[in-house]
Amino acid sequence: MKLEDVSLGTRVALVVNKNIKCGKVIAINSVVSNVSILIIEWDGGDLAKMNVSLLVAEADVMDQIREKKAKEAIKKAELVAEKAASQALINSFEKDFKEVFDKINPEIQSKLEQAHQLISEATSLSEEHGIPFKPKHGIPFQMSYVPESLEERFPALEKDKDWVLHDKMWNLTGAYNSGGYSGWQSSQNC
Repeated sequence: MKLEDVSLGTRVALVVNKNIKCGKVIAINSVVSNVSILIIEWDGGDLAKMNVSLLVAEADVMDQIREKKAKEAIKKAELVAEKAASQALINSFEKDFKEVFDKINPEIQSKLEQAHQLISEATSLSEEHGIPFKPKHGIPFQMSYVPESLEERFPALEKDKDWVLHDKMWNLTGAYNSGGYSGWQSSQNC
């Protein structure tokens, strides 16, 4: 601030370490050693002698504070609006998805139940006749089924230590079993 900007009653501010002290000029001392000295009455009653160059117009400081607060408020409002838009999208998706899910899931479950019944019949036939199988097409999972009755029905397999007979059987059926387990089998390379 310059001495020509100051008169008695001018509101001034001192900014130190982001702290703001405001007051008014109550006296102007003449220039002493090229330094303009003002007598300031701070809000709250304290008096101080201050070099005019250390002071700024209170209005300038308040404008800066208002501008900073306005920018912060705009940024905060933008974040709130962004969160609200995001939540609205999530709510809309959840509503739409749940609507479709509630409508179609019973039909999907019915089809899966029918498939389960048919697969159960296929595994029963496999167990009854000792024949492993692997679905050729139409089933998204490519798993083999190995009946528990396999070696009981075909005892030669139990003696097949070199897996020659097993390999022939696997090649013929397309089914796969690497560990001698029964039931549904899947490759470790899936």
